[in-house]
Amino acid sequence: MSQKSSSQLPPKPPKREPPPAPGSGRIAPRRNLTPAARIGSQLVFVVAVVGLLALITFPLWRSIAFPDPVTTRFSQLPPEQQKAIDSLPTEQRDLLLKMAEQNPQQAADTAVAILQQPLTLSDEIKFLVPAGQAVTLVKEGTFTQQNALYGATGKAQIYKSGIAFFLQLTDFNVTQGPELHIALAKEAAPTFASLNSWYGLGLLKGQAGLIVYPLGNYFSIDEYQSVVIYDTKYSTINTVAVFGS
Repeated sequence: MSQKSSSQLPPKPPKREPPPAPGSGRIAPRRNLTPAARIGSQLVFVVAVVGLLALITFPLWRSIAFPDPVTTRFSQLPPEQQKAIDSLPTEQRDLLLKMAEQNPQQAADTAVAILQQPLTLSDEIKFLVPAGQAVTLVKEGTFTQQNALYGATGKAQIYKSGIAFFLQLTDFNVTQGPELHIALAKEAAPTFASLNSWYGLGLLKGQAGLIVYPLGNYFSIDEYQSVVIYDTKYSTINTVAVFGS
């Protein structure tokens, strides 16, 4: 058999140099990326840049992407009041936000009332009766707290001095509302259906402290079972103190 000529032999593969040994100081030759790999690396770079820019500018677009519920639902109030609402206790803030879903104006009026500085009074019955005349406690009840929006602490007390009767709110502190009034009710659980039978005492004079309302002479206190504080603007009962509680 005759030997093949050198021109008929297959070409030899290109000689590949071994990778540089660690510490040799030689730099490995750069490998060319395929078009798909090149596009992929460019996309990674673009995503990284966009993410960094989004992080840096987040304070500028945060309110657009994630609108604050207080700002959205209390848009009719100035920014300083919105900020104050956002700083209220969590339960109170959440109840106001829930109220705003159903009645935005009531929620705004209630929030503004809550944010007001309470008026603290220091009335004393002894200044309303003749000097030295005895003052006797007739009955009393403790105010209730419904939730973070409606309620009060302290006692409602009926005092008698001679033939005169007085209602005294002692250690009183009420959660403020838009237009709070006070009355004596003939029921232990008064509702607005029985409003005409209440003995109204007018606007609540103060929101805290010691507050006295003269009831007049020979007042028929036995007809009444509770003291009710209610909002005349939105027909809501804020708190009740049942005598004997």
